[in-house]
Amino acid sequence: LRRQRQMCIRDRCYNSPQVINLKIYVMRHGQTNWNINKILQGQTNIDLNETGINQAKAKIEEIKNLDINLIFCSPLNRAAQTAKIVSNRKIPIIYNDSLTERCFGDFEGKKSLEYSNEYYNYNANLQTNNVEPIQDLCNRVYSFLDEIPRTYKDKKILLVTHGATARVINSYFNGLSDNGYIERIPIDNCTIKEFEYSI
Repeated sequence: LRRQRQMCIRDRCYNSPQVINLKIYVMRHGQTNWNINKILQGQTNIDLNETGINQAKAKIEEIKNLDINLIFCSPLNRAAQTAKIVSNRKIPIIYNDSLTERCFGDFEGKKSLEYSNEYYNYNANLQTNNVEPIQDLCNRVYSFLDEIPRTYKDKKILLVTHGATARVINSYFNGLSDNGYIERIPIDNCTIKEFEYSI
């Protein structure tokens, strides 16, 4: 099973009751000016720009059609602003630090081309330039995802988060690459991805 692979990666036991066809939805925040300029934001608190606000507004109906009844959200402004818009004041929002973007350390505020993909190698787990180690990022995100089927199995959940965090969420459900990397996934601003627990 896919989930068994994840438990091997984390070397942890998972003792949740059986859950069948439990889906969650993951949305990346709307656009910011730093996105346009390809600058790494990390945990720097950047607001949505006008395009980002309009992107979120355009998703209100889609969120409604998915019957979402609970949103978990990163507390960073760009995610919080996105969640408030798509909730349309009708869906409760819970802010959770586990969904905060990865800290990119000395690379924050710099062009993304300066940032090496080696920082997504789970096995290497680089600890340089004040970047949050990938295993630390995985642990906080995986622990949060473990809790959902235990506590919120009767909810239709949307997670509003960030690019690197969404990349780790994808690895939780689909595993690492054969060479140990957390694989990149296509998730543009305000894109929604669906994932399913197989426990």
